[in-house]
Amino acid sequence: MGAAYAGDEPGILVRLLRWLLLIISAVILIYFVVLPLDWKHQLFVSIALMLAAFVLSHYSKGQAASLAFAIISLFSSSRYIYYRFTKTFGFGAESGSQPQTLDMIFMIILRCAELYAYSILVLGFFQTIRPLERKPIPLPGDPQQWPSVDLFIPSYNEPLSVVRQTVRAAMNIDWPAELCRVYILDDGRREEFRQFAEEAGCGYITRTTNEHAKAGNINVALSKTTGQFVAIFDCDHVPTRSFLQMTMGWFIKDEHLAMVQTPHFFYSPDPFERNLNLFRKMPNEGELFYGLVQDGRSLERHLFLRVMRGVAPDRYRGNQRHRRRNRHRRRPHLAAHADCRLEYRVHQYSPGGRLGHRKPFQPLRPAHPLGARHVPDSAHRGIRSPAGGCDFGQRLCYFNAMFYFLYSVARLIFLTAPLVYLLFGHHSTRGYSLTIFAFGLPHIVLSTLCSSRS
Repeated sequence: MGAAYAGDEPGILVRLLRWLLLIISAVILIYFVVLPLDWKHQLFVSIALMLAAFVLSHYSKGQAASLAFAIISLFSSSRYIYYRFTKTFGFGAESGSQPQTLDMIFMIILRCAELYAYSILVLGFFQTIRPLERKPIPLPGDPQQWPSVDLFIPSYNEPLSVVRQTVRAAMNIDWPAELCRVYILDDGRREEFRQFAEEAGCGYITRTTNEHAKAGNINVALSKTTGQFVAIFDCDHVPTRSFLQMTMGWFIKDEHLAMVQTPHFFYSPDPFERNLNLFRKMPNEGELFYGLVQDGRSLERHLFLRVMRGVAPDRYRGNQRHRRRNRHRRRPHLAAHADCRLEYRVHQYSPGGRLGHRKPFQPLRPAHPLGARHVPDSAHRGIRSPAGGCDFGQRLCYFNAMFYFLYSVARLIFLTAPLVYLLFGHHSTRGYSLTIFAFGLPHIVLSTLCSSRS
Protein backbone atom coordinates (compact mmCIF):
# COMPACT_ATOMS: atom_id res chain seq x y z
CA MET A 1 0.00 0.00 0.00
CA GLY A 2 2.82 2.35 0.88
CA ALA A 3 4.58 1.75 -2.45
CA ALA A 4 1.37 2.39 -4.40
CA TYR A 5 0.76 5.65 -2.51
CA ALA A 6 4.31 6.82 -3.07
CA GLY A 7 3.98 6.11 -6.77
CA ASP A 8 0.70 8.00 -7.11
CA GLU A 9 1.63 11.09 -5.06
CA PRO A 10 4.01 12.73 -7.57
CA GLY A 11 1.35 12.47 -10.26
CA ILE A 12 -1.20 14.24 -8.07
CA LEU A 13 1.30 16.95 -7.13
CA VAL A 14 2.23 17.52 -10.75
CA ARG A 15 -1.41 17.88 -11.73
CA LEU A 16 -2.06 20.29 -8.88
CA LEU A 17 0.96 22.37 -9.80
CA ARG A 18 -0.14 22.46 -13.42
CA TRP A 19 -3.62 23.62 -12.47
CA LEU A 20 -2.19 26.20 -10.08
CA LEU A 21 0.14 27.53 -12.77
CA LEU A 22 -2.73 27.62 -15.26
CA ILE A 23 -4.96 29.57 -12.85
CA ILE A 24 -2.20 32.06 -12.00
CA SER A 25 -1.39 32.56 -15.69
CA ALA A 26 -5.08 33.08 -16.50
CA VAL A 27 -5.46 35.67 -13.72
CA ILE A 28 -2.38 37.58 -14.91
CA LEU A 29 -3.58 37.42 -18.52
CA ILE A 30 -7.05 38.69 -17.58
CA TYR A 31 -5.54 41.51 -15.54
CA PHE A 32 -3.56 42.81 -18.51
CA VAL A 33 -6.47 42.22 -20.90
CA VAL A 34 -8.71 44.60 -18.91
CA LEU A 35 -5.95 47.09 -18.05
CA PRO A 36 -7.18 50.52 -19.27
CA LEU A 37 -4.86 52.45 -21.59
CA ASP A 38 -5.32 55.54 -23.71
CA TRP A 39 -4.80 55.25 -27.44
CA LYS A 40 -1.14 56.37 -27.36
CA HIS A 41 -0.10 53.80 -24.76
CA GLN A 42 -2.22 51.12 -26.44
CA LEU A 43 -0.58 51.86 -29.78
CA PHE A 44 2.84 51.48 -28.15
CA VAL A 45 1.81 48.12 -26.67
CA SER A 46 0.39 47.02 -30.05
CA ILE A 47 3.61 47.85 -31.87
CA ALA A 48 5.67 46.03 -29.22
CA LEU A 49 3.46 42.92 -29.50
CA MET A 50 3.67 42.88 -33.28
CA LEU A 51 7.46 43.30 -33.20
CA ALA A 52 7.75 40.43 -30.73
CA ALA A 53 5.57 38.26 -32.96
CA PHE A 54 7.63 39.12 -36.05
CA VAL A 55 10.84 38.20 -34.22
CA LEU A 56 9.37 34.89 -33.06
CA SER A 57 8.11 34.09 -36.54
CA HIS A 58 11.42 34.92 -38.23
CA TYR A 59 13.94 33.36 -35.85
CA SER A 60 12.12 30.33 -34.47
CA LYS A 61 9.97 27.63 -36.02
CA GLY A 62 9.62 25.41 -32.96
CA GLN A 63 6.53 24.44 -31.03
CA ALA A 64 7.33 26.73 -28.09
CA ALA A 65 7.56 29.74 -30.43
CA SER A 66 4.22 28.81 -32.04
CA LEU A 67 2.63 28.61 -28.61
CA ALA A 68 4.06 32.01 -27.65
CA PHE A 69 2.84 33.45 -30.96
CA ALA A 70 -0.67 32.13 -30.30
CA ILE A 71 -0.69 33.58 -26.77
CA ILE A 72 0.36 37.00 -28.08
CA SER A 73 -2.34 36.88 -30.75
CA LEU A 74 -4.98 35.72 -28.27
CA PHE A 75 -3.99 38.47 -25.84
CA SER A 76 -4.28 41.16 -28.53
CA SER A 77 -7.65 39.86 -29.71
CA SER A 78 -8.95 39.63 -26.14
CA ARG A 79 -8.00 43.24 -25.44
CA TYR A 80 -9.75 44.31 -28.64
CA ILE A 81 -12.97 42.43 -27.79
CA TYR A 82 -12.94 43.76 -24.22
CA TYR A 83 -12.48 47.30 -25.49
CA ARG A 84 -15.24 46.93 -28.07
CA PHE A 85 -17.76 45.72 -25.51
CA THR A 86 -16.89 48.18 -22.75
CA LYS A 87 -15.96 51.40 -24.56
CA THR A 88 -17.73 51.44 -27.94
CA PHE A 89 -21.04 49.84 -27.08
CA GLY A 90 -24.27 51.50 -25.99
CA PHE A 91 -24.37 54.09 -23.24
CA GLY A 92 -20.79 53.45 -22.18
CA ALA A 93 -19.38 54.56 -25.49
CA GLU A 94 -16.37 56.86 -25.58
CA SER A 95 -18.31 59.49 -27.47
CA GLY A 96 -20.55 60.01 -24.44
CA SER A 97 -23.74 60.61 -26.47
CA GLN A 98 -26.74 58.39 -25.95
CA PRO A 99 -27.45 56.16 -28.96
CA GLN A 100 -30.85 55.80 -30.55
CA THR A 101 -32.81 52.56 -30.41
CA LEU A 102 -31.85 51.60 -33.96
CA ASP A 103 -28.21 52.38 -33.18
CA MET A 104 -28.37 49.96 -30.26
CA ILE A 105 -29.83 47.23 -32.47
CA PHE A 106 -27.09 47.66 -35.07
CA MET A 107 -24.44 47.70 -32.32
CA ILE A 108 -25.74 44.46 -30.83
CA ILE A 109 -25.73 42.77 -34.24
CA LEU A 110 -22.16 43.86 -34.98
CA ARG A 111 -20.89 42.89 -31.51
CA CYS A 112 -22.45 39.43 -31.87
CA ALA A 113 -20.60 38.98 -35.16
CA GLU A 114 -17.33 40.11 -33.58
CA LEU A 115 -17.83 37.81 -30.60
CA TYR A 116 -18.51 34.93 -32.99
CA ALA A 117 -15.31 35.63 -34.92
CA TYR A 118 -13.35 35.81 -31.65
CA SER A 119 -14.85 32.49 -30.51
CA ILE A 120 -13.88 30.79 -33.78
CA LEU A 121 -10.36 32.20 -33.40
CA VAL A 122 -10.00 30.81 -29.88
CA LEU A 123 -11.40 27.40 -30.86
CA GLY A 124 -9.08 27.35 -33.85
CA PHE A 125 -6.08 27.97 -31.60
CA PHE A 126 -7.25 25.16 -29.34
CA GLN A 127 -7.43 22.70 -32.23
CA THR A 128 -4.21 23.58 -34.03
CA ILE A 129 -1.80 24.68 -31.32
CA ARG A 130 0.03 21.35 -31.36
CA PRO A 131 -0.32 19.40 -34.62
CA LEU A 132 0.68 15.74 -34.34
CA GLU A 133 1.94 14.03 -37.48
CA ARG A 134 1.77 10.28 -37.01
CA LYS A 135 4.22 7.89 -38.61
CA PRO A 136 3.27 4.47 -40.07
CA ILE A 137 3.67 1.43 -37.84
CA PRO A 138 5.55 -1.59 -39.28
CA LEU A 139 3.51 -4.74 -39.90
CA PRO A 140 4.48 -8.24 -38.70
CA GLY A 141 7.12 -9.91 -40.85
CA ASP A 142 4.83 -12.82 -41.79
CA PRO A 143 2.07 -11.59 -44.17
CA GLN A 144 -0.15 -14.48 -43.07
CA GLN A 145 -0.45 -12.78 -39.69
CA TRP A 146 -1.94 -9.69 -41.29
CA PRO A 147 -5.70 -9.17 -40.81
CA SER A 148 -8.32 -9.58 -43.53
CA VAL A 149 -9.62 -6.36 -45.09
CA ASP A 150 -12.70 -5.58 -47.19
CA LEU A 151 -12.32 -2.65 -49.58
CA PHE A 152 -15.60 -0.80 -50.22
CA ILE A 153 -16.09 1.44 -53.28
CA PRO A 154 -19.55 3.06 -53.04
CA SER A 155 -21.09 4.54 -56.19
CA TYR A 156 -24.43 6.06 -57.15
CA ASN A 157 -24.41 7.91 -60.47
CA GLU A 158 -20.71 8.06 -61.37
CA PRO A 159 -19.73 6.67 -64.79
CA LEU A 160 -18.04 3.29 -65.03
CA SER A 161 -14.94 4.91 -66.54
CA VAL A 162 -14.32 6.67 -63.23
CA VAL A 163 -15.09 3.71 -60.96
CA ARG A 164 -13.07 1.29 -63.10
CA GLN A 165 -9.76 3.03 -62.28
CA THR A 166 -10.44 2.90 -58.54
CA VAL A 167 -11.43 -0.77 -58.67
CA ARG A 168 -8.34 -1.76 -60.66
CA ALA A 169 -6.06 0.12 -58.26
CA ALA A 170 -7.78 -1.38 -55.21
CA MET A 171 -7.38 -4.89 -56.57
CA ASN A 172 -3.65 -4.25 -57.00
CA ILE A 173 -3.05 -3.10 -53.44
CA ASP A 174 -0.02 -4.81 -51.94
CA TRP A 175 -1.77 -7.21 -49.54
CA PRO A 176 -2.19 -11.02 -49.52
CA ALA A 177 -4.95 -11.86 -52.03
CA GLU A 178 -6.71 -14.25 -49.67
CA LEU A 179 -6.91 -11.50 -47.02
CA CYS A 180 -8.16 -8.70 -49.27
CA ARG A 181 -11.53 -8.47 -51.03
CA VAL A 182 -12.80 -5.56 -53.15
CA TYR A 183 -16.52 -4.73 -53.35
CA ILE A 184 -18.39 -2.31 -55.60
CA LEU A 185 -21.36 -0.90 -53.67
CA ASP A 186 -23.69 0.11 -56.50
CA ASP A 187 -26.61 2.26 -55.33
CA GLY A 188 -27.49 2.92 -58.97
CA ARG A 189 -28.34 -0.76 -59.62
CA ARG A 190 -26.63 -0.69 -63.03
CA GLU A 191 -26.16 -3.83 -65.10
CA GLU A 192 -22.87 -2.64 -66.62
CA PHE A 193 -21.39 -2.36 -63.12
CA ARG A 194 -22.45 -5.91 -62.25
CA GLN A 195 -20.90 -7.23 -65.45
CA PHE A 196 -17.67 -5.32 -64.85
CA ALA A 197 -17.47 -6.73 -61.30
CA GLU A 198 -17.76 -10.27 -62.67
CA GLU A 199 -15.10 -9.62 -65.29
CA ALA A 200 -12.73 -7.99 -62.79
CA GLY A 201 -13.25 -10.67 -60.15
CA CYS A 202 -14.43 -8.33 -57.39
CA GLY A 203 -17.58 -8.37 -55.28
CA TYR A 204 -20.78 -6.55 -56.22
CA ILE A 205 -23.38 -5.43 -53.67
CA THR A 206 -26.56 -3.48 -54.35
CA ARG A 207 -29.92 -2.87 -52.66
CA THR A 208 -33.49 -2.11 -53.63
CA THR A 209 -33.67 1.37 -52.05
CA ASN A 210 -31.34 4.32 -51.52
CA GLU A 211 -32.23 4.98 -47.89
CA HIS A 212 -29.66 7.17 -46.07
CA ALA A 213 -27.61 7.54 -49.27
CA LYS A 214 -23.94 6.50 -49.01
CA ALA A 215 -24.14 5.73 -45.28
CA GLY A 216 -27.04 3.35 -45.86
CA ASN A 217 -25.19 1.79 -48.78
CA ILE A 218 -22.18 1.07 -46.58
CA ASN A 219 -24.32 -0.28 -43.74
CA VAL A 220 -25.88 -2.84 -46.09
CA ALA A 221 -22.42 -3.92 -47.25
CA LEU A 222 -21.20 -4.27 -43.65
CA SER A 223 -24.00 -6.76 -42.99
CA LYS A 224 -22.95 -8.89 -45.99
CA THR A 225 -19.16 -9.01 -45.62
CA THR A 226 -16.87 -10.75 -43.13
CA GLY A 227 -13.51 -8.96 -43.21
CA GLN A 228 -11.86 -8.05 -39.91
CA PHE A 229 -11.38 -4.48 -41.16
CA VAL A 230 -13.00 -2.26 -43.77
CA ALA A 231 -11.43 0.40 -45.98
CA ILE A 232 -13.81 2.80 -47.76
CA PHE A 233 -12.71 4.67 -50.90
CA ASP A 234 -14.61 7.37 -52.74
CA CYS A 235 -15.27 5.89 -56.16
CA ASP A 236 -13.10 8.53 -57.88
CA HIS A 237 -10.15 8.29 -55.45
CA VAL A 238 -7.50 5.91 -56.70
CA PRO A 239 -5.48 4.29 -53.86
CA THR A 240 -1.75 3.57 -53.98
CA ARG A 241 -0.39 0.04 -53.72
CA SER A 242 0.99 0.80 -50.27
CA PHE A 243 -2.30 2.09 -48.83
CA LEU A 244 -2.94 -0.77 -46.41
CA GLN A 245 0.70 -1.23 -45.44
CA MET A 246 0.89 2.46 -44.48
CA THR A 247 -2.28 2.37 -42.36
CA MET A 248 -2.99 -1.11 -40.99
CA GLY A 249 0.00 -1.18 -38.63
CA TRP A 250 -1.83 1.15 -36.25
CA PHE A 251 -4.69 -1.34 -35.85
CA ILE A 252 -2.32 -4.17 -35.03
CA LYS A 253 -0.49 -2.05 -32.46
CA ASP A 254 -3.63 -0.68 -30.78
CA GLU A 255 -6.54 -3.09 -30.38
CA HIS A 256 -8.82 -0.23 -29.28
CA LEU A 257 -8.26 1.77 -32.47
CA ALA A 258 -11.48 2.26 -34.44
CA MET A 259 -10.44 4.26 -37.51
CA VAL A 260 -7.52 5.63 -39.51
CA GLN A 261 -8.16 8.42 -42.00
CA THR A 262 -5.97 9.64 -44.84
CA PRO A 263 -6.33 12.93 -46.77
CA HIS A 264 -8.17 13.63 -49.99
CA PHE A 265 -5.62 14.50 -52.66
CA PHE A 266 -6.29 15.92 -56.14
CA TYR A 267 -3.75 15.71 -58.95
CA SER A 268 -5.61 18.24 -61.14
CA PRO A 269 -6.72 21.83 -60.44
CA ASP A 270 -10.19 22.66 -59.19
CA PRO A 271 -12.17 25.46 -60.93
CA PHE A 272 -10.74 28.19 -58.70
CA GLU A 273 -7.14 27.01 -59.05
CA ARG A 274 -7.52 26.72 -62.81
CA ASN A 275 -9.21 30.07 -63.39
CA LEU A 276 -6.87 31.97 -61.05
CA ASN A 277 -3.76 30.09 -62.25
CA LEU A 278 -2.89 29.04 -58.68
CA PHE A 279 -2.43 25.30 -59.15
CA ARG A 280 0.80 24.13 -57.45
CA LYS A 281 1.61 27.78 -56.65
CA MET A 282 -0.21 27.90 -53.32
CA PRO A 283 -1.50 25.18 -50.98
CA ASN A 284 -4.85 23.63 -51.81
CA GLU A 285 -7.69 24.27 -49.37
CA GLY A 286 -7.67 20.58 -48.42
CA GLU A 287 -4.19 20.92 -46.94
CA LEU A 288 -5.58 23.20 -44.24
CA PHE A 289 -8.11 20.64 -43.03
CA TYR A 290 -6.25 17.39 -43.65
CA GLY A 291 -2.83 18.81 -42.86
CA LEU A 292 -3.25 21.23 -39.95
CA VAL A 293 -6.74 20.83 -38.46
CA GLN A 294 -6.82 17.02 -38.45
CA ASP A 295 -3.24 16.79 -37.17
CA GLY A 296 -4.18 19.18 -34.38
CA ARG A 297 -7.21 17.11 -33.47
CA SER A 298 -5.13 13.93 -33.57
CA LEU A 299 -3.40 14.91 -30.34
CA GLU A 300 -6.34 13.85 -28.20
CA ARG A 301 -8.37 11.75 -30.71
CA HIS A 302 -10.65 14.62 -31.66
CA LEU A 303 -10.81 13.70 -35.35
CA PHE A 304 -13.87 14.74 -37.30
CA LEU A 305 -14.84 11.24 -38.40
CA ARG A 306 -17.64 8.78 -38.75
CA VAL A 307 -17.70 5.54 -36.78
CA MET A 308 -17.10 2.15 -38.29
CA ARG A 309 -19.51 -0.37 -36.73
CA GLY A 310 -22.45 0.91 -38.71
CA VAL A 311 -22.01 4.27 -40.41
CA ALA A 312 -24.42 6.87 -39.06
CA PRO A 313 -26.86 8.31 -41.61
CA ASP A 314 -25.87 11.81 -40.52
CA ARG A 315 -22.14 12.58 -40.62
CA TYR A 316 -22.49 14.62 -37.44
CA ARG A 317 -24.30 11.89 -35.58
CA GLY A 318 -21.17 9.79 -35.80
CA ASN A 319 -19.23 12.38 -33.81
CA GLN A 320 -21.14 11.33 -30.70
CA ARG A 321 -19.59 7.87 -30.62
CA HIS A 322 -15.96 8.12 -29.58
CA ARG A 323 -15.42 5.51 -26.94
CA ARG A 324 -12.68 4.09 -29.17
CA ARG A 325 -9.59 5.81 -30.53
CA ASN A 326 -9.00 7.09 -34.04
CA ARG A 327 -5.95 8.26 -35.94
CA HIS A 328 -5.14 10.58 -38.83
CA ARG A 329 -2.34 9.85 -41.28
CA ARG A 330 -1.25 13.13 -42.85
CA ARG A 331 0.44 11.69 -45.95
CA PRO A 332 -1.93 11.10 -48.89
CA HIS A 333 -2.24 7.50 -50.09
CA LEU A 334 -4.84 8.03 -52.79
CA ALA A 335 -5.52 10.61 -55.47
CA ALA A 336 -8.41 11.84 -57.58
CA HIS A 337 -9.18 14.13 -60.49
CA ALA A 338 -10.75 17.34 -59.17
CA ASP A 339 -14.24 18.04 -60.49
CA CYS A 340 -14.01 21.00 -62.88
CA ARG A 341 -17.67 22.00 -62.62
CA LEU A 342 -18.14 25.19 -60.63
CA GLU A 343 -21.73 24.36 -59.69
CA TYR A 344 -20.54 21.09 -58.15
CA ARG A 345 -17.98 22.91 -56.01
CA VAL A 346 -20.51 25.49 -54.85
CA HIS A 347 -22.96 22.74 -53.90
CA GLN A 348 -20.33 20.61 -52.16
CA TYR A 349 -18.81 23.38 -50.07
CA SER A 350 -21.97 25.27 -49.18
CA PRO A 351 -23.48 24.49 -45.76
CA GLY A 352 -26.61 23.09 -47.38
CA GLY A 353 -24.61 20.92 -49.76
CA ARG A 354 -22.45 19.54 -46.99
CA LEU A 355 -25.49 18.46 -45.02
CA GLY A 356 -27.46 17.02 -47.88
CA HIS A 357 -29.83 19.96 -48.39
CA ARG A 358 -30.60 20.14 -44.68
CA LYS A 359 -30.65 23.30 -42.66
CA PRO A 360 -26.99 24.22 -42.14
CA PHE A 361 -27.29 24.53 -38.34
CA GLN A 362 -29.55 21.54 -37.77
CA PRO A 363 -26.74 19.39 -36.26
CA LEU A 364 -26.43 21.80 -33.34
CA ARG A 365 -29.98 20.97 -32.29
CA PRO A 366 -29.91 17.15 -31.92
CA ALA A 367 -26.20 16.76 -31.24
CA HIS A 368 -25.38 19.84 -29.08
CA PRO A 369 -21.96 18.34 -28.26
CA LEU A 370 -21.21 20.71 -25.38
CA GLY A 371 -23.93 19.40 -23.11
CA ALA A 372 -25.82 16.39 -24.42
CA ARG A 373 -25.61 13.17 -22.43
CA HIS A 374 -27.56 10.95 -24.84
CA VAL A 375 -28.65 11.61 -28.41
CA PRO A 376 -31.59 9.59 -29.80
CA ASP A 377 -30.79 7.89 -33.09
CA SER A 378 -34.10 6.46 -34.22
CA ALA A 379 -32.92 6.38 -37.83
CA HIS A 380 -30.14 3.95 -36.93
CA ARG A 381 -31.97 0.93 -35.46
CA GLY A 382 -33.03 2.76 -32.34
CA ILE A 383 -29.49 3.00 -30.96
CA ARG A 384 -28.86 5.87 -28.55
CA SER A 385 -25.54 7.59 -29.15
CA PRO A 386 -23.64 8.38 -25.92
CA ALA A 387 -22.30 11.89 -26.35
CA GLY A 388 -21.21 11.49 -22.75
CA GLY A 389 -18.41 9.28 -24.12
CA CYS A 390 -16.71 12.39 -25.53
CA ASP A 391 -14.28 14.29 -23.35
CA PHE A 392 -14.22 18.08 -23.09
CA GLY A 393 -11.64 18.50 -25.84
CA GLN A 394 -13.68 16.41 -28.28
CA ARG A 395 -16.82 18.39 -27.49
CA LEU A 396 -15.05 21.66 -28.25
CA CYS A 397 -13.69 20.34 -31.55
CA TYR A 398 -17.06 19.04 -32.72
CA PHE A 399 -18.84 22.17 -31.56
CA ASN A 400 -16.38 24.27 -33.56
CA ALA A 401 -16.95 22.11 -36.65
CA MET A 402 -20.70 22.79 -36.43
CA PHE A 403 -20.46 26.38 -35.16
CA TYR A 404 -18.19 27.30 -38.06
CA PHE A 405 -21.13 27.12 -40.47
CA LEU A 406 -22.27 30.51 -39.14
CA TYR A 407 -19.27 32.22 -40.71
CA SER A 408 -21.29 33.36 -43.74
CA VAL A 409 -23.72 35.23 -41.47
CA ALA A 410 -20.91 37.00 -39.62
CA ARG A 411 -19.17 37.87 -42.87
CA LEU A 412 -22.38 39.39 -44.23
CA ILE A 413 -22.69 41.53 -41.09
CA PHE A 414 -19.11 42.79 -41.41
CA LEU A 415 -19.62 43.68 -45.07
CA THR A 416 -22.89 45.53 -44.52
CA ALA A 417 -22.04 47.31 -41.25
CA PRO A 418 -20.52 50.38 -43.00
CA LEU A 419 -23.62 50.66 -45.18
CA VAL A 420 -25.77 51.21 -42.09
CA TYR A 421 -24.11 54.58 -41.63
CA LEU A 422 -23.58 55.46 -45.30
CA LEU A 423 -27.18 54.76 -46.33
CA PHE A 424 -29.22 55.33 -43.17
CA GLY A 425 -27.02 57.53 -40.98
CA HIS A 426 -27.15 55.10 -38.02
CA HIS A 427 -24.08 54.10 -36.01
CA SER A 428 -23.11 50.49 -35.44
CA THR A 429 -20.05 51.46 -33.42
CA ARG A 430 -18.97 54.40 -31.29
CA GLY A 431 -15.59 55.60 -30.14
CA TYR A 432 -12.51 57.52 -31.22
CA SER A 433 -11.09 56.27 -34.50
CA LEU A 434 -7.48 56.36 -33.29
CA THR A 435 -8.36 54.25 -30.25
CA ILE A 436 -10.22 51.71 -32.35
CA PHE A 437 -7.22 51.57 -34.69
CA ALA A 438 -4.78 51.08 -31.81
CA PHE A 439 -6.78 48.15 -30.41
CA GLY A 440 -7.85 46.63 -33.72
CA LEU A 441 -4.55 46.69 -35.61
CA PRO A 442 -2.73 43.98 -33.59
CA HIS A 443 -5.91 41.87 -33.48
CA ILE A 444 -6.13 41.75 -37.27
CA VAL A 445 -2.40 41.52 -38.01
CA LEU A 446 -1.46 38.95 -35.39
CA SER A 447 -4.44 36.64 -35.93
CA THR A 448 -3.67 36.61 -39.65
CA LEU A 449 0.05 35.97 -39.13
CA CYS A 450 -0.62 33.28 -36.57
CA SER A 451 -2.94 31.46 -38.97
CA SER A 452 -0.35 31.77 -41.73
CA ARG A 453 2.38 30.40 -39.47
CA SER A 454 0.29 27.34 -38.69
